[in-house]
Amino acid sequence: MLTKDKQKNRGVTRAEIIETIKKLARRLGRVPTEAQVQTLTRLKRKDLRKHFTNFSGALDACGMENPHRGVTVSTAKLFEDWARVARMLRKLPSTKAYRKLGRHSMEAVMRLAGHWPGVPRAMADYAQRNGLRKKWKDVMALIGEQMENDWPTNAVKRPIPAKRRPQLKKDRPIYGPPITRRAMLHLPTNESGVMFLFASMALELGFMATIVRTGFPDCEALREVSPNRLQRERIEFEYLAKNFLKHRHRLDGCDIIVCWINNWPDCPLEVIELSKIIGRSGDRG
Repeated sequence: MLTKDKQKNRGVTRAEIIETIKKLARRLGRVPTEAQVQTLTRLKRKDLRKHFTNFSGALDACGMENPHRGVTVSTAKLFEDWARVARMLRKLPSTKAYRKLGRHSMEAVMRLAGHWPGVPRAMADYAQRNGLRKKWKDVMALIGEQMENDWPTNAVKRPIPAKRRPQLKKDRPIYGPPITRRAMLHLPTNESGVMFLFASMALELGFMATIVRTGFPDCEALREVSPNRLQRERIEFEYLAKNFLKHRHRLDGCDIIVCWINNWPDCPLEVIELSKIIGRSGDRG
């Protein structure tokens, strides 16, 4: 018989996860959400990810269908709920806090920015565009405080040395400010375009590149995983996510695929689909 320490070290098995979810479903009288599984049972997100691709895969193994699969929550509802949690906590919610107190999945909220550290900026932009800053004045103040101390923002605010400031060239036309907020005016049509667009968005997404090369993987970058804590990520750029397979890259040599279009829904790696981020940021259309 296993001691408690040995049981803890061996982790939760696939069969135990399935049985736990089924018991919770019988207790609730309905298919549980991922948040309910994590708050009402001893299962953790890492347990689910160890044995299943995602929560829907765990439900499939239980013979259940995820009622929220394919359902897109509006940005208005995501903003309202995220701001509600921030107001309740009197601070910007961490992933752990939002999973516990939020009504929607953390992944749904992250789609607004592509990365959790970028969510506050995306929420502030949404509030500005929709005239909600006054109603959520306290939450906007919390976002402003974080942005002042945020390492990517500070990096952007460093002044350009006087000798390197661009000079007006009298033999060239002058243009008005671009309508788009991006450094790249047109949608990418190839891998190089994806790389340039990501570079223009990297700080907003919580990345700072340390190496960019022609070999695999294309880039290594530091990523903010929590305030003032960074980790290295290996990034491969592709126009279509599935080109990763076409180019015969090794899965164990990369952490993230950055692409324009994600045509690989079952990709075992994290995929950052720039077209979805740009589409939700208000820069197009």
